[in-house]
Parts: sequence; structure tokens; C-alpha cells
Amino acid sequence: MTVKVVIYEVNLELEAAIAAEFDRWLDKHIDEMLRLSGFESAQVYSDEGTTGEVVNRTVQYRVRSEADLDNYLTHHATAMRAEGQDKFSGRFTATRRVLTPVLGPEPAVEAAQSCQNCGYALTGQYCSDCGQRSNVRLITLWELAKDVVGDVFELDSRLWRTLRPLLFRPGLLTREYLAGRRVHYVPPFRMYLVFSLVFFLITSMGGDLEVTTDGGGTDQDIKTGGEGLTALKEEFREELEEELGAEELAALEEELRGDFTQANESADGEDSDDLCAGLDEQSVITGQALERMQRSCTRISDDPEAFGKALLDNVPTMLFFFLPLIALVMKGLYLGSGRYYVEHLLFFVHYHSFFFLILTLSILLWQLADLLPIGSVIPGLVTAAVVIYIPVYLFRAMRVVYRHGILAGILRYTFLLIAYFVCLLLTFLVTLALTALTL
Repeated sequence: MTVKVVIYEVNLELEAAIAAEFDRWLDKHIDEMLRLSGFESAQVYSDEGTTGEVVNRTVQYRVRSEADLDNYLTHHATAMRAEGQDKFSGRFTATRRVLTPVLGPEPAVEAAQSCQNCGYALTGQYCSDCGQRSNVRLITLWELAKDVVGDVFELDSRLWRTLRPLLFRPGLLTREYLAGRRVHYVPPFRMYLVFSLVFFLITSMGGDLEVTTDGGGTDQDIKTGGEGLTALKEEFREELEEELGAEELAALEEELRGDFTQANESADGEDSDDLCAGLDEQSVITGQALERMQRSCTRISDDPEAFGKALLDNVPTMLFFFLPLIALVMKGLYLGSGRYYVEHLLFFVHYHSFFFLILTLSILLWQLADLLPIGSVIPGLVTAAVVIYIPVYLFRAMRVVYRHGILAGILRYTFLLIAYFVCLLLTFLVTLALTALTL
């Protein structure tokens, strides 16, 4: 079977006003084309004789075989052409044709090379098996630096193409992913991990963990970044009431009231120690479970700061388990829709990526307000807008991805909000208990 090298020619007619910007985009577009299997080289031509408001560009791609060209036209052409149309909508036209050799010798086909990384046969500038570039010469220090940060600072990179729809076009990334248009955006789970990591890093840098007590020393809060947890004494009182019962706990409180009063008068923060001492006296009644709770109580009383830090460290893990739980709720809301569970999981991965990103931007704005004399009015207004935008974003994303009417959307949205906060509360309580028991 003879394999013919073909020339795939694209003729472009564009407005002169966008020529410089279009050429920069075209250079990146050609680089993406040459990563496809079978695309070996490309040459760009311009018609120097053209004048006025229109310029011409002709791109000729050398493709190893008609099969490789058919593969591109079937699986990649629509998505790659759409990018140019989105960027320069209505400002250029393109016509295409395929040229095959008829007279004269066949174009010379270079000897097949193997990827130096995995040994796979090379059919272009990039290995179709592992993705490594065929040219692996030693690079300069400057090229290495560009390779590290280039994708971040390059305006046409996948990161910047992802941020805009993530922030301002709810549900678009999920719909694009499910439709198979994925190469132009950051992979969803990688995006979630990066944005959540940045959020918790910024949060941990935004405020020191501190323990404060009021003048009477009776209410103890663990605060991080300006947010407090419920008073430890009240938390353990609720747990004791569940364990002992309301009547037995009331009798215990009556018996220990004098000890608590004396402890509050003698020193700040000692009510938890007295409570733990009371637990010691009642361990025979409550058994092994209460003994373990008493030991956790003692450790928290001795070092509440360590408890707060351990709880914060466990929050990312909590959210990792929360995602599949809320996706299961979403699956129940759309029973009979024919959608797979993983589609709902993907929806919440994108939504929580947006959530972490917009909260990170809000925190950075507040920190900037502390550094610059801009006051708190602007950050306050932005924060208020963010608080309103987050639930609105969720509703819009549901309509874009699941394509239901307004009434059905409102009903599902209302139920989802209730289930969301219930699941979030349950996972937080489990995280709180496990943190206390494993401290």
C-alpha cells in the first residue's frame, strides 16, 4: 500500500487592522497543529502585493498521509477552528484545499525516528504516545525559565482561556468538557486541586491561630483569620447530653456547680479542666466511649491551638469526601435523565473550583486594602457582591449544564441548597469529632 504525503492548504483573508494580533495567534495555532499525529511541518506565505484593508495568509501543512489528515478533519478540526472564530469573530475568512502530488517525484519522506523518551515511532514534532517533543537538545537557562512560567504568563495559554468562563460563564466549562472540547482548558481535577491549594495557603497566611478569652474567662474561642469556633464547653455539653441524657447531665451539673464557680474565679480557661475532672468522676457510668472523650477533652484543654490547626488541616480532606457526597445527591435529583454519576461529580468540581478562586480573590483584595490606603468600602462592596453571586452562579450553572426550565430549576435548586448545607454540616461534624479523637 502506497502512502502519499499530502499538502493541506489553508487560505486566509483578514482585516489589516488585526494582522499583527492574528499572526501571533496563528503562530501558536500552527504549533498546536504540528502536535497532531502526521503533521510534519508548516509554511506560511503572504501576498505582498495586497494593499488596503485586507491582507492574505496562506498556510501549507505537510501531512504524512491522507489517513492522518482524515483523522484531523474528523476529530480535531471543529474544535481548533472554533478557537479562531471565537477570538476574531467575523474579521477573517478561511478556505481550505488538499493538494496531492501528481507529476514528478514523490516528496521525500524522512527516515522514521523514535522518541528518545519512550521509543515510540515519531510522526511529527511531538510523540503521539508520551507527548515529548522530538527535539530534546539542551536548552538555555532562559528557555528553562520560560518553560516553567510561560504557560502562566502567556495570554493565550490554557490557564487564561479557562479563568474567564470559570468566573463569568457558569456551567460552560462543564458543558464543553462533556461535549468533548477539552484541549483548550485546564483539566478540571487539576484545576480544583490547584485553586483549593492556593485558597488554603492564602487563608493560612491571612491570620495567625490564636486563643482569646473574655474578661470572665468563661467563653473560650479558637479563632483563625477572624472566624471563631463554638465555645468548647458548650460543644462538650451537647455531646455529654447525648451520651448521658438530659436528666442525668442536669444532676451532674448540679453536683459540679460549686467546683465550676470556684474554678472560674481562680483562673481563666479552667472550666474545661474542671469539666474534664468531672468526666473522670463519671467514667464508670459512661464507659469506654466517655473515657476516650475525656482524654480528647484534656488534650484540647491543654493545647487548643493545636486542635484548631489540626481541624484546619483536615478541612481539605473533608471537602474531598464532601464532593462525591453532594454529587450523589445531584444524581438523585436527576434520576431518569440518563446522566452518569461522574457528570454530576464533574459539575461540582468546576463549581468548587470557581468557589475557591473567587474567595481567594476576595481575600487578596482585603489584604491589599490593609497594605494600601484604599479603605474598606470597596472590599466590602466586592465581598457583598461575591456573597450574592455565588448562589446565583450555581443556579445559572445548573440551567446551562442540565438545560431545564425555570420552574424545574428552582425546585431542584432549592432542594440542592438544603441538601448542600446538611451534607456540609454532617461532614464538618464528622471531621470535628475525628480531629478531636485523633489529636
